[in-house]
Amino acid sequence: MTPRTYRPSRLDRALWSFQMVIVVVFVGAFAFAFVSGMAGGSATPSNPGDIPLGPVIGGLFWIALIAGYLVSGRAAVRVTAEGVDVVPYVGRSRHLPWTDITRVAVDATSPYAGGMYGAGSWIEVDVSLKIGRGLGLQATRRPKSQRAAVEQARSEIAADLAAQSAHR
Repeated sequence: MTPRTYRPSRLDRALWSFQMVIVVVFVGAFAFAFVSGMAGGSATPSNPGDIPLGPVIGGLFWIALIAGYLVSGRAAVRVTAEGVDVVPYVGRSRHLPWTDITRVAVDATSPYAGGMYGAGSWIEVDVSLKIGRGLGLQATRRPKSQRAAVEQARSEIAADLAAQSAHR
């Protein structure tokens, strides 16, 4: 079996980059507000020398949000003879051995929760695991107009799953 790698589409990478720019702008705005508050702005605490808790809690929230976003994004999916590796933009990859995968299908998804902002649904390859959960392979996500590319990825991964099941 020849190892294959699936990567996000250009549109998906552009959306991810745009979202990261927005996040950086918000963090920069928070940092500016925090520094200006410490310098005597309206966010200063009543006692000199105290740290204002509002901006600190808000900053920790944004840092947690950014970290979760970076870890949840999928930069690539590698299919090898041992199984499927899901590689995030940041952090360690997750290995799914063929023995844990029960089904490979195409599933509709949305780049935003519930299709907000008028975004149409997209499609991606979804694998079902023995533990009863499914995992969307985000690196295969494409708009519905590119269904043929997603179906090809699904059929290749499903063929690999069938070949590995036959060897067991």
